[in-house]
Amino acid sequence: MKKINILILIVILSSCKETTQSSKEYFNKVLNQRKAKNQKITIEIDTLKIGNEIETSFSGNFTICKNSIVFNDIFFGYLFNFDKNLNLLSKKLGIGSQQNELKGADYITFSNITNKYYVLSSKTGIIAVINSKFQKEKEFKINFNIKRTKEEVINKPLPYLMDSYELDYGYDGILKVFDENHLAIAITSSHPKFNGYFNSNFYYENSRIIALINLEDEYIDKLIGRRPPLFLKQQLPNYDHFNYEINKSSLYLNFYPEATIYKIDKEKDVVESAFGIQGSEMKTDYITTYSYKEAYKREFEDYNNYNIYNSLYVDNNNLIFRGYTKSNLKNNGLQIYKNEVLIADLNFPKGYKIIGKIDNDYYASKIDIKRREDMHLLKLKFTGL
Repeated sequence: MKKINILILIVILSSCKETTQSSKEYFNKVLNQRKAKNQKITIEIDTLKIGNEIETSFSGNFTICKNSIVFNDIFFGYLFNFDKNLNLLSKKLGIGSQQNELKGADYITFSNITNKYYVLSSKTGIIAVINSKFQKEKEFKINFNIKRTKEEVINKPLPYLMDSYELDYGYDGILKVFDENHLAIAITSSHPKFNGYFNSNFYYENSRIIALINLEDEYIDKLIGRRPPLFLKQQLPNYDHFNYEINKSSLYLNFYPEATIYKIDKEKDVVESAFGIQGSEMKTDYITTYSYKEAYKREFEDYNNYNIYNSLYVDNNNLIFRGYTKSNLKNNGLQIYKNEVLIADLNFPKGYKIIGKIDNDYYASKIDIKRREDMHLLKLKFTGL
């Protein structure tokens, strides 16, 4: 019995031990250099518009939820439910403090596992759990699981603890479903000793990028991922953001300034493969900055005069759609990968991203929806896939 107790103790201690794996060690997979297999793929585009009678602030995001489409209105907190042709089915919830109202609706994600919506208020850090009938089951404030004092956190940032991070608000698609029991959310840091703006090697080499929120216990219980070695070679805080998608077994990750797409085993938190080819007509001779002031002054120019990878969508049929901006004023680019091999690099409408699929049709929305003219979707039919 004594030996068994000792064995159990060793197992527990081992599971609690935090990894010190650096960025270079984490991203140790060799980039897949398989040549592109160009297929003749064309896109037929149909524009779907909402009805003029719909009362909305025209600011929010469209999300595909099984066979319907939901728009979360950021200012009013309404969840508009549409059919696949963008005909309104219902308008639910709204901002308020009543039982079936929301504290905010800045980000939304849907779980095919639990058949529920998860809606995040960025002002309060509160997540509402909404069932398939758009009834609020519960809401909770994300618990960062902080156990150290403020002085301890300031004096010694620890990359594996959430007390040195904040949620990466202000960017698209930060909230995802990780598994039945967890949500995933993008994180960053503005800690004076742990940030991407100055004295940053420690941050870029060790910082995590995604926090896992335990839905039962309502706190962050794990941090995963790393920033790639690219940021150690060149300090680019304005581009320190990423696109990511999650399926049953893997997490797909792509940083704004990097052509590589990483496939990560989401349970083991290890890189399984790395692949990707730079898009066409991209200006990527980014300018290094060494302070917050420098980066702040350059932000507009960095996003308007240079190009980035701005969207990622993973289909269940071994297809990955990766969007990027181009240096020309007419189009963006859309790459399609099959089994991690590039099969097409197409012109794509500027300012759009693929958000999902219903039946055999894919849907794309504006990346920034801020006015009535943005309140539409593109229905895409691909031939040759």
